Amino acid sequence: MFRVIEAAYGEYAIFHTVSFDNRKEVQLMMLYGQEPDLRPEIKTRFGQICQKHGMYEENIIDATKVADRCLQTRGSFLAQFFRSRSPSHPQIFGHNILL
Repeated sequence: MFRVIEAAYGEYAIFHTVSFDNRKEVQLMMLYGQEPDLRPEIKTRFGQICQKHGMYEENIIDATKVADRCLQTRGSFLAQFFRSRSPSHPQIFGHNILL
């Protein structure tokens, strides 16, 4: 399951995924940004959301710290996600996408 926790289109998105590995549930929380440097308030908010969901440190991915920015190439899912939404309206929502 793939869920968008929070997004400000054109700026950042926070995703929560749940999958199963050998019948064991594995959860990940991910922060993606259109730019490598997000505002400190966004990073703080991401930390609060991770705490609220009881995420372990090894299951938290801050993709803004990833040196390889290939996630933001034109054809990537994330690039399409950001382009398909209005950049002027931050939103909090929970859409589930089964993969």
